[in-house]
Amino acid sequence: MLVDGTVSGDGSAFSAVGQNSPGLPPSISFLDTQANILGTVGLPDFVQAMLPAATPVTSTYLPGARLNNSGSLVYVPLAHGFDIYDVHHGNLRERISLTEQMSNGGGTLGDLVNRIVHSMAIDETGERLFLITHKGLTVAQLDSAPLSVGSVTPSSGAAGTQVTVRGSGFVQGATTSANGTSAAVSYVDGSTLNLTLPSLPAGAVQIKITNPDGQSYTLDDAYTVQ
Repeated sequence: MLVDGTVSGDGSAFSAVGQNSPGLPPSISFLDTQANILGTVGLPDFVQAMLPAATPVTSTYLPGARLNNSGSLVYVPLAHGFDIYDVHHGNLRERISLTEQMSNGGGTLGDLVNRIVHSMAIDETGERLFLITHKGLTVAQLDSAPLSVGSVTPSSGAAGTQVTVRGSGFVQGATTSANGTSAAVSYVDGSTLNLTLPSLPAGAVQIKITNPDGQSYTLDDAYTVQ
């Protein structure tokens, strides 16, 4: 059963929230512009284990998940906060807990007629969130968005090509490599890097981005040398 869905700001990725049957935890699938599945995430087991026995797992999830502009992260509203998942890796990157209770618009998870309120919006950087809670409007400010990659454009071509990497958490001074070989990079903004691929043999290219603080992100098969 399709419950919810969202699209990234630049149209590079889509997400669809589904549920096999009432009472089971929802899962989120990610697709590219060609409808290829990039990955799937679900409610972590430890979250389900923390719930009281009589509490349906769906009570923690609220419709209104949002992809960031670059399609690298999805922000999932919960009853008392939100989770941030990586689109390509499918792992939970951050969990933010609130003292306020998120608004859900009324109704139940399957009641799409009454559930007309999406209680969360994010800005273009993915660092500021605007949340509707039982106390009104709550603004959550992150120190930074998690380092991630959403897309590499173009996705194939010759070695030595300049590609645009879209994602989040990029900073001045970040270094990059392609299949372990250093690649020239220029910083555009926190969501965009221009990277010049080194001379590489034909085949799939793994791109790695490392920020000056040591935080790194690796995306396999990010580019194909033809």
